[in-house]
Amino acid sequence: INAEYGESSMHNRLSIAPRTNLKIAALDGHTTLSDGDVISLQKTPNKNKKTKFILQRSNVTWWKMITFVSDGKRLGQAEGQDSQGPSSFVADPNLLGTDKNGVLELWKAKSFGSHEHVYDVKDDFTSFKGMNVTITWLKD
Repeated sequence: INAEYGESSMHNRLSIAPRTNLKIAALDGHTTLSDGDVISLQKTPNKNKKTKFILQRSNVTWWKMITFVSDGKRLGQAEGQDSQGPSSFVADPNLLGTDKNGVLELWKAKSFGSHEHVYDVKDDFTSFKGMNVTITWLKD
Protein backbone atom coordinates (compact mmCIF):
# COMPACT_ATOMS: atom_id res chain seq x y z
CA ILE A 1 0.00 0.00 0.00
CA ASN A 2 1.32 3.43 -0.88
CA ALA A 3 0.80 5.29 2.41
CA GLU A 4 1.82 8.61 0.85
CA TYR A 5 -1.54 8.82 -0.92
CA GLY A 6 -3.75 7.34 1.78
CA GLU A 7 -7.29 6.56 0.76
CA SER A 8 -9.85 8.84 -0.78
CA SER A 9 -13.56 8.24 -0.90
CA MET A 10 -13.15 6.16 -4.04
CA HIS A 11 -10.03 4.20 -3.06
CA ASN A 12 -10.70 0.80 -1.64
CA ARG A 13 -7.37 -0.74 -2.51
CA LEU A 14 -4.18 0.78 -3.85
CA SER A 15 -1.62 -1.27 -5.68
CA ILE A 16 2.00 -0.57 -6.44
CA ALA A 17 2.80 -1.79 -9.95
CA PRO A 18 5.48 -0.95 -12.48
CA ARG A 19 4.59 2.29 -14.24
CA THR A 20 5.59 3.81 -17.54
CA ASN A 21 7.37 7.16 -17.78
CA LEU A 22 5.92 9.45 -20.44
CA LYS A 23 6.40 12.91 -21.89
CA ILE A 24 3.46 15.28 -22.42
CA ALA A 25 3.65 14.63 -26.18
CA ALA A 26 2.54 11.00 -25.63
CA LEU A 27 -0.86 12.28 -24.47
CA ASP A 28 -1.85 13.27 -28.00
CA GLY A 29 -5.19 11.41 -28.18
CA HIS A 30 -3.82 9.01 -30.82
CA THR A 31 -0.89 7.13 -29.31
CA THR A 32 -1.69 3.79 -27.67
CA LEU A 33 0.23 3.68 -24.39
CA SER A 34 1.86 0.60 -22.81
CA ASP A 35 -1.28 -0.50 -20.93
CA GLY A 36 -3.52 -0.04 -24.00
CA ASP A 37 -4.76 3.44 -23.06
CA VAL A 38 -5.27 6.41 -25.36
CA ILE A 39 -5.24 9.72 -23.47
CA SER A 40 -5.34 13.31 -24.65
CA LEU A 41 -4.07 16.42 -22.88
CA GLN A 42 -5.24 19.85 -23.95
CA LYS A 43 -4.41 23.25 -22.48
CA THR A 44 -6.59 26.35 -22.65
CA PRO A 45 -6.06 29.67 -20.85
CA ASN A 46 -7.68 29.99 -17.42
CA LYS A 47 -9.28 33.42 -17.13
CA ASN A 48 -8.40 33.56 -13.40
CA LYS A 49 -4.72 32.71 -14.11
CA LYS A 50 -4.98 29.61 -11.94
CA THR A 51 -3.89 26.15 -13.00
CA LYS A 52 -6.84 23.78 -13.11
CA PHE A 53 -6.49 20.07 -13.87
CA ILE A 54 -9.63 18.47 -15.30
CA LEU A 55 -10.16 14.71 -15.72
CA GLN A 56 -12.69 13.54 -18.29
CA ARG A 57 -13.59 10.06 -19.43
CA SER A 58 -14.95 9.44 -22.92
CA ASN A 59 -16.67 6.09 -23.48
CA VAL A 60 -14.49 4.35 -20.88
CA THR A 61 -15.55 2.65 -17.69
CA TRP A 62 -13.99 1.92 -14.36
CA TRP A 63 -12.20 4.26 -12.01
CA LYS A 64 -9.54 6.77 -13.17
CA MET A 65 -7.47 9.35 -11.28
CA ILE A 66 -4.92 12.07 -12.03
CA THR A 67 -2.74 13.73 -9.45
CA PHE A 68 0.09 16.24 -9.70
CA VAL A 69 3.13 15.94 -7.44
CA SER A 70 5.80 18.62 -7.16
CA ASP A 71 8.85 18.39 -4.91
CA GLY A 72 7.30 15.30 -3.32
CA LYS A 73 4.09 17.12 -2.38
CA ARG A 74 0.73 16.19 -3.90
CA LEU A 75 -0.91 19.40 -5.16
CA GLY A 76 -4.29 17.80 -5.79
CA GLN A 77 -6.16 14.96 -7.38
CA ALA A 78 -9.21 14.41 -9.56
CA GLU A 79 -10.91 11.06 -9.85
CA GLY A 80 -14.09 9.52 -11.16
CA GLN A 81 -15.75 6.35 -12.25
CA ASP A 82 -17.92 5.19 -15.14
CA SER A 83 -20.52 7.77 -16.20
CA GLN A 84 -19.62 10.43 -13.63
CA GLY A 85 -18.97 13.86 -15.12
CA PRO A 86 -15.59 15.58 -15.16
CA SER A 87 -13.70 16.12 -11.91
CA SER A 88 -11.00 18.69 -11.25
CA PHE A 89 -8.60 20.36 -8.86
CA VAL A 90 -6.83 23.72 -8.82
CA ALA A 91 -3.09 23.80 -8.16
CA ASP A 92 -1.05 26.82 -7.15
CA PRO A 93 0.71 27.71 -10.42
CA ASN A 94 3.81 28.79 -8.49
CA LEU A 95 4.28 25.22 -7.25
CA LEU A 96 4.33 23.51 -10.64
CA GLY A 97 7.65 21.84 -11.19
CA THR A 98 10.01 21.26 -14.05
CA ASP A 99 11.30 17.94 -15.30
CA LYS A 100 13.43 17.73 -12.15
CA ASN A 101 10.62 17.81 -9.59
CA GLY A 102 7.14 17.61 -11.15
CA VAL A 103 5.16 14.47 -11.99
CA LEU A 104 1.66 14.09 -13.39
CA GLU A 105 0.48 10.69 -12.20
CA LEU A 106 -2.20 8.71 -14.04
CA TRP A 107 -4.02 5.95 -12.15
CA LYS A 108 -6.74 3.47 -13.13
CA ALA A 109 -8.67 0.50 -11.84
CA LYS A 110 -7.22 -2.85 -12.77
CA SER A 111 -8.13 -6.45 -12.00
CA PHE A 112 -9.82 -7.33 -8.72
CA GLY A 113 -10.63 -3.69 -7.99
CA SER A 114 -7.05 -2.58 -7.38
CA HIS A 115 -6.25 1.05 -8.15
CA GLU A 116 -2.90 1.20 -9.91
CA HIS A 117 -0.51 4.01 -10.70
CA VAL A 118 0.14 3.18 -14.36
CA TYR A 119 1.85 6.25 -15.86
CA ASP A 120 4.19 9.04 -14.72
CA VAL A 121 4.33 12.06 -16.99
CA LYS A 122 7.69 13.72 -16.37
CA ASP A 123 8.29 16.84 -18.39
CA ASP A 124 8.63 20.60 -18.14
CA PHE A 125 5.30 21.76 -16.72
CA THR A 126 5.93 25.50 -16.78
CA SER A 127 3.54 25.78 -19.75
CA PHE A 128 0.74 24.59 -17.43
CA LYS A 129 0.87 27.79 -15.35
CA GLY A 130 -2.41 29.69 -15.64
CA MET A 131 -4.00 27.03 -17.84
CA ASN A 132 -6.93 24.63 -17.77
CA VAL A 133 -5.24 21.27 -18.32
CA THR A 134 -7.85 18.80 -19.55
CA ILE A 135 -6.88 15.16 -19.54
CA THR A 136 -9.35 12.94 -21.38
CA TRP A 137 -9.14 9.16 -21.10
CA LEU A 138 -10.31 8.05 -24.56
CA LYS A 139 -9.59 4.30 -24.43
CA ASP A 140 -8.50 1.80 -21.81
